[in-house]
Amino acid sequence: RLLAALRERNLYDNTIIVFTSDHGEEFSEHGGQYHYTLYGEIIKVPLVIRAPFLEPRVDHTPVEQIDLLPTILRMCGMRSHKQFPGRDIFNEDYEGRPVFIERNRPPPYIQRGIIFGNHKLIVITLADINSIPRRSRETDSSVTNVKEGVYMYDLSNDPDEQKNVYDENDQTARRL
Repeated sequence: RLLAALRERNLYDNTIIVFTSDHGEEFSEHGGQYHYTLYGEIIKVPLVIRAPFLEPRVDHTPVEQIDLLPTILRMCGMRSHKQFPGRDIFNEDYEGRPVFIERNRPPPYIQRGIIFGNHKLIVITLADINSIPRRSRETDSSVTNVKEGVYMYDLSNDPDEQKNVYDENDQTARRL
């Protein structure tokens, strides 16, 4: 209905349309449900950008959600203010850089991750439960698949992230 309304008002050809999501969902791929991990099924969400000046294409380069605002501002002919984190995803130097992911849920876990090249590293630590506001200490479902530790996946050989290949002496792990 939205697209039809834009066409009806002759606005479609001058409109940038962005479709995305804040997270995916787990359906027991890694032993859990809901959206509490940093696995692919949670962090890989659609990003569709339609603009009159963009040629249609499919690109599998991972982007960060903080990059959406600078990208949209640039597409509108505006500069992104330095206070906004993120970069224009259509900038030539965007590919080949690390992608950072984080989640401070479920309580009391702090999850940090990086995807660089064909590797993904996740570090899960425990937070002091008292540092978490009381209203944020609850979860919507039982969490059985978030465990403290360090996890590394070779995404080219294990795209479903089933085998933790982390070794603290591994050069790739050290770099990540």
